[in-house]
Amino acid sequence: MMQLNIFPIYNIPASPETNAIETCFAQVKLRFKRKRLNALVNDRVFEVNEEIKIALDVITPELVKACADRSIYLLNNMTV
Repeated sequence: MMQLNIFPIYNIPASPETNAIETCFAQVKLRFKRKRLNALVNDRVFEVNEEIKIALDVITPELVKACADRSIYLLNNMTV
């Protein structure tokens, strides 16, 4: 019988703070919620689809890099 050189690689448990996309989308949700609240408070029309597009503009290469760097930092400094 042939022996395979397979070794398990263990992953960390699900952890949103170490997932870069979660950090990016938190910024999107924050912008969207602020605009929605502002519209409600000031009795303005709130175009959901348009505001989603505007909120997504917050995702820039710089933001993605910052979120990824933060995730990498947290992963490297986790205590098990």
